[in-house]
Amino acid sequence: MHRAIPKALAALPAALLAAHALAATYPAWQADTYYTAGTIVSYNGGDYKATVNQTDYSSTGWNPTTASLWTYLGVDSGSTPTPTPAPTATPAPTATPKPTATPAPTATPTPAATATPKPTVTPTPAATATPSPTATPKPTTTPVPTSTPTPTTAPTATPAPTATPTPSGSGCLTSWNSGTAYSGGAQVSYNGRNYQAKWWTQGNQPDTNAGSGLPWTDLGSCSGTVATPTPVPGTTATPTPGATPTPSPTPLPIISGGSVPGWPAFVAQGAIGGPNNTTPTASSTGGNDDFGGRPVDVVFKYAGVNGNGDPGVIDPPSNAYRMTRDLTALSAINNHPMRVAIVEYTAQMSGGQNVDDFTNAPAGASSAMATASYIMGRHFSTLAADALMLRYRPVTYNGNSYYGSLLMNPDLLGAIQQNSYISMVNSALPAGAVNTAVAQAMCLMTTSRSYTNTGDPNGVGKATYIGKTYTGNPVQILQNMLDDGYPAWSVDGQNDLFWNSNVGNTVGTGSTDSQVGAWFKSCISNPTYDTAAYPTPTFAAGFAGWVEANNWLIRTLAPKNTVTFGWQENMWAIGSGFWLHNTLTDAQIASTFSTPVSNWLKTNAPGTITTGNATSPDFFLFDRYEMDDSAAPGSATLYNARSWDNFLTAVGQVSKANNNIPMMLWQIPGSHLPNTSESNPELFQGTAGSYVFSTAPVYFFGDSNLTSNLSNLIMGTASSSNANSAVGSFQVSCGSAAYNCLSGSANYQQYLLEYAGKSGNYNWSIDNGKLALAASNNVFSILWGGGNTTNVIKNFSNTDDHGWLANKIINYYSKPVSVVLH
Repeated sequence: MHRAIPKALAALPAALLAAHALAATYPAWQADTYYTAGTIVSYNGGDYKATVNQTDYSSTGWNPTTASLWTYLGVDSGSTPTPTPAPTATPAPTATPKPTATPAPTATPTPAATATPKPTVTPTPAATATPSPTATPKPTTTPVPTSTPTPTTAPTATPAPTATPTPSGSGCLTSWNSGTAYSGGAQVSYNGRNYQAKWWTQGNQPDTNAGSGLPWTDLGSCSGTVATPTPVPGTTATPTPGATPTPSPTPLPIISGGSVPGWPAFVAQGAIGGPNNTTPTASSTGGNDDFGGRPVDVVFKYAGVNGNGDPGVIDPPSNAYRMTRDLTALSAINNHPMRVAIVEYTAQMSGGQNVDDFTNAPAGASSAMATASYIMGRHFSTLAADALMLRYRPVTYNGNSYYGSLLMNPDLLGAIQQNSYISMVNSALPAGAVNTAVAQAMCLMTTSRSYTNTGDPNGVGKATYIGKTYTGNPVQILQNMLDDGYPAWSVDGQNDLFWNSNVGNTVGTGSTDSQVGAWFKSCISNPTYDTAAYPTPTFAAGFAGWVEANNWLIRTLAPKNTVTFGWQENMWAIGSGFWLHNTLTDAQIASTFSTPVSNWLKTNAPGTITTGNATSPDFFLFDRYEMDDSAAPGSATLYNARSWDNFLTAVGQVSKANNNIPMMLWQIPGSHLPNTSESNPELFQGTAGSYVFSTAPVYFFGDSNLTSNLSNLIMGTASSSNANSAVGSFQVSCGSAAYNCLSGSANYQQYLLEYAGKSGNYNWSIDNGKLALAASNNVFSILWGGGNTTNVIKNFSNTDDHGWLANKIINYYSKPVSVVLH
């Protein structure tokens, strides 16, 4: 790196200067373009080399003078140089050490998650096919991603005069006022220290909101008379806006290079988790987020408290807030950046036919919950709250921001297509209904208000948050209360005075509204908000318009290149998941599943799969079925390698039919194939001789503890009803409408070895390049586990694999598989 460009150039050997002078002119740098590390461009008369994989988004102001992203090489030979400020030197990247898991004392246990019910799957006959599948491509050597250098101070597009920090010990500036709106560069004092605002802020107490990703910079201690702040050119006082703008955090670089903004350039690995009751450490266990020593790239959790969208409740975004704190700590512990993913239900049909979520009327409109009111408006408010919280609070690691993701409405698309519910759903969403619900949510979530907290849930008598007045939108107020130590358990319960999880957002069993509940009621009768700041389209009647409204809310409150999101679809959407267990050509997979599903989405819900416009989703996701393979063989859960090949081919075909939209595999079962050499196998409910098993991790990673012919697979007493005890001796239900075995009968061991139309033809003990196959089908991430399904760690009611999957992922990170970019 060159700190002082003229001196650095003068010091270069003459031969190097001559070589540079003879070099060809490099292409001009362009904003919003993806550059790989090592790319050289010209900019303002100079040549620059990208130090990391990056996209310099227009909204960030990054360009080649951003020293944390580019290295200055010298004057461009083909143009007259324009003087530019010297970029700040960037420290050399440090290789990330492999974390080592350390045993630890048991942490406070957390409540088990409620499993989300799945629609009943009625097997339907699948066409019997005879051709052999296309050969699986051989794995290719995948380069290990370059270590990400620690960036320097947050970059700016062009240098501008800034306020001079007040020297430590000098006079105190004007005192901070919680009701005053401060624009970027404004200076104040608070509790004997001076602070400078990084961006527009109001109600954020400086001492608890200073630092990376927070709105204030601590300028040092002060004393005595009020000092006159050094003026900031171009900065003027900003009146309190009618609508609360989304604050822009310090523009820390988002080092990615992947197919989804903010995600890695390799196939990411994830897990189910949830807020810890205590801060996770390198060795803590028993908590929902105890991933110390067991790194993953993302941790997902269902929004709210019941895992079904909580109809009739505006859920506080406390999961997003608390998990961000957990994962920021864990990113540093594991030397590995992590992200939060929140599963959103603005409508759900996991339990069967249901249009209550599309109603928006007083209590009595819901057939299932008589007391629930304005369900659609409350759902949209919950979605808006989570989008805002993830926008305000990215995980931070090594000076970079890692924004969260929203996973939209599992099982909804699959259930509507499977059961032909689309006409019923369209009828439930007449013209104007969606816009009314959107207006209610925007009124609640974008209007700045004040709230003086009188709640004392812990009964401590004296605390920072007691008697304090907070200002901002409801999410800003909540995060500031939580920053002050207000107990999150209170807002997750039913009795909190500010915001709670009770139906109607009333306090306890009475009729008194919480503050957020009262504000929402005022928005029901008068849903006004700043439509000049938030110009709102007219959403079409029917399901397609409702989908677009979800997308618009997310993108309006969490713009592109911050929070990402995608919609979920099911392998059983065409009627059953048994089609996967047939020998099919690519053309047969397309005609059986991929084309019908893709066409249905384009016709009835184009907003879920369309890319390229301002409110488009960033990715799409498929789940397998939220349970281990051994849990429900009658529901098509016994996958062999042929089944997974079909799965990946189908995913890739849907992606490629929709502009190569990136694909996430979600809730993939994390258990493995038990073998006789295991000293600590994964047991069903802790019962000896009863095992939990699945094939997905072995399919993707291989397992050298298995023999090539599965001779050491656990072989229990033969059974056609108890897979847990029989394991390899389990009698598979063979047939064209079930598991299409090579012969009329097969046990599970034989079925696992069937591949490409031959018996004994698949080796589970080795890595067969299936992660590379996933990447070639546009898969960018695999999220493991569920509330009842084996996970990377033991949490909830899922079984304990004693670190098997976590160790596989750690080994994978030493040589990860790159995603495919288009």
